[in-house]
Amino acid sequence: MDSSSDVNFFLDPNFALSLYCKFGKISGIVPKIKLIVEEFRRKSETEESRPLTLKSNSKSNELRENALSILRSKDTFALQRALELYNESLCYAEQGSDEHLATLYASRASVYFDLREFELCVENIKLAEEKGYTEEGRLQLNKLKIDCLCLLQKYSNNQENGGENDAKIQLNVEPHAEIPFAASCLELKTDPIGGRYITTNKDIESGSIIIVECPFEKVLSSDCIYQRCSNCLERNSLHLIPCRNCTKTMFCSEKCSLEAFENFHRFECPIIDCLMDVGGQITIRTFLKAVQSFKTISQLIEFIQSADSSNRTAFSFNHSEALSPQQHYHQIHSLSTNLEIRPESDLFTHVLVAALFYYQLNYQSPFKSLVNGECEDILMELMFRIELITTINVFSFNDLSQDDEIVGTGLYQLSSLINHSCSPNACPKYYKSNLILYTTQPVMCGEAISISYQ
Repeated sequence: MDSSSDVNFFLDPNFALSLYCKFGKISGIVPKIKLIVEEFRRKSETEESRPLTLKSNSKSNELRENALSILRSKDTFALQRALELYNESLCYAEQGSDEHLATLYASRASVYFDLREFELCVENIKLAEEKGYTEEGRLQLNKLKIDCLCLLQKYSNNQENGGENDAKIQLNVEPHAEIPFAASCLELKTDPIGGRYITTNKDIESGSIIIVECPFEKVLSSDCIYQRCSNCLERNSLHLIPCRNCTKTMFCSEKCSLEAFENFHRFECPIIDCLMDVGGQITIRTFLKAVQSFKTISQLIEFIQSADSSNRTAFSFNHSEALSPQQHYHQIHSLSTNLEIRPESDLFTHVLVAALFYYQLNYQSPFKSLVNGECEDILMELMFRIELITTINVFSFNDLSQDDEIVGTGLYQLSSLINHSCSPNACPKYYKSNLILYTTQPVMCGEAISISYQ
């Protein structure tokens, strides 16, 4: 990995090697994490790490020029790519540069017009007007708005009669009484060798949809940060608004922006470059959700130290009733970590990542004020546990409603209990981050449900 000056020091392989040499001399996970956190602190005081990527109108203009050059080809792919570049340009635009922002929204409006997305065109014209577009530009915008409104009226009947069909995908078998998003025939079994696995108490026909599950937590792929909302992951025809502070986050609405800020983005925003460099945002998000699922840190600690914190799964709860945030997280906390069978080199990698994330949250974000320095050892160990859980239980998903590109990663409470097989009898598909598990062949009573992890 490149260790040049434009890369954060924590990605320097020589730094990692020096940590690994010290790693084996310390017993216990928390002391190992503390050692690495202290090394990060020491290193940050003596060496300059790469600063957060700042807003820059110069960079924003460069991206806008790239969009304009692409638009000359006038094909659909060029229009979509131009929208993505305009979105990235909006992310880099400095706050307060209203004239520049107005130009970007006006440019995006013209692309939506060419794509016949007339409602989105009108919305972007409104945004450009609010930012104070130039008098000369206003004349062109007014003409574009009139054209849009006329075309909207002309095609309104067609849109009413032929709108998008967003039918909900549902089970096509009898649902479970206490887990409505799973088939009634599914059961959880345990054996000393195979561990926990899901089986069926009835024969299942091929093509049966046996699970339709929404994720406990989901994270947008880094390839899609200028294409989709970082909160709900919707594409929204690339009509997105930028984070006011960082350059790598966009939202489909103010509602999603506020929701994301409350749940995770106020912590992620100051360290977003680090997270993009390292990957594994699903660990950070799940950790934050775990902490915020409890009213106090004391309640979280009491849960972690309780005897059944690692024993209850999705099958232990009645999902037909409203579950508390703690009950939802309980199902994630009990997922397998494979701690006992991981080699030391693998453990080092995950201890390093857990320590880095804890360091970044605690020293570079507002997280420290959330926990007030309480029970650092417990929180470090929790970060490490969640890092192990996410590395073996997350699913990368695409979106059948759009195309086959990887949209993000999700952590699922029930589906994560399904074991791998080289000859699986079921296969997951995804629709708007929901996991749809269907059988690819008949499954006999007593047979385990299996999927391929590849």
